[in-house]
Amino acid sequence: MIKDWKFSQPVTADNFKDYLKALAEHLDTDLAQHFQNLLLIGQQDLSLAHCIHHNHVARLAIKTSSCKLGNDYLDSRAYHEVVCGYSAVKLIDTVELNNQQLSGYKSWLSNLACADLVVIQVPNKDHRVNVYVNLTTTPHAIEANHPGAIGMKGAAAGAVSFDCAIIDSDAILGRSEHPETFATSNYASYAFITNHLAIIIGLYNQLMSYPMANDTRLEHQLKTLELEISALKMLWRENLPSVMATQGTDEFWHKRNTQYALSKKILLDLIHTVLELGIHDFINDSSPTSNRFKDAITFVTHMKPLYKTHKDTIYYRG
Repeated sequence: MIKDWKFSQPVTADNFKDYLKALAEHLDTDLAQHFQNLLLIGQQDLSLAHCIHHNHVARLAIKTSSCKLGNDYLDSRAYHEVVCGYSAVKLIDTVELNNQQLSGYKSWLSNLACADLVVIQVPNKDHRVNVYVNLTTTPHAIEANHPGAIGMKGAAAGAVSFDCAIIDSDAILGRSEHPETFATSNYASYAFITNHLAIIIGLYNQLMSYPMANDTRLEHQLKTLELEISALKMLWRENLPSVMATQGTDEFWHKRNTQYALSKKILLDLIHTVLELGIHDFINDSSPTSNRFKDAITFVTHMKPLYKTHKDTIYYRG
């Protein structure tokens, strides 16, 4: 069972395919089971869960499209034999698509160091399109990952540059807001929510293993966190069937954004509590138990700012 799985080594670009092979039966499955397994993986290694998330979202983008090139490539190989990466449009990107020529710089691309295929969002006139790129055949240059990252070092993103690379018309997957791309945005948003819950559970359980957590002066603060985490677990389980939805409504995205905002708020509160207690193991670089805390600090800064969740109901569609 995956809940009994022990990760002996942190995930890296060199061993990610090994992890995909070992976990394939738990990942290449129906989405509900996939997310339950992703939650368990994230509690042990958030970098691995994040790499799996970006691998799978790119696969979905290809699988739900009419891209014969990409689908044939995936279908002809075992799940673990192909690593995929995905990245939406970022502020510092310069990548452009003109008459099937891909040029410019694309930043923050997860799994890039070991990716065979990537799906990237590219501005195109007045909208964005998802573009499939086979890195094994398309000329490109990779910029080094970010070795100075505080946490999630196994999931450090990279950047790729293209110099007038020719993209087959079949590789343009369609506009990012179109209904056929809904499965991609649906998966991506719930994967982020799932990984938030995973690091919260993992970090809270780690905190509660210290004798200091039994101090009666902390009971109110820790019990409040425990209740909030329990509510977040219930909300996650209740909304899990929504990963099978085929379209997004205002109510659908409102629930997703509520989950996202709540999970981010709880993680911030949990990090604050750990810092207040000043447990040396959590902040000591030489302590192996500090990895989860550093992952949490890195992950809480990722994706949409908390203040935007009340109004930006179409964020995950793009």
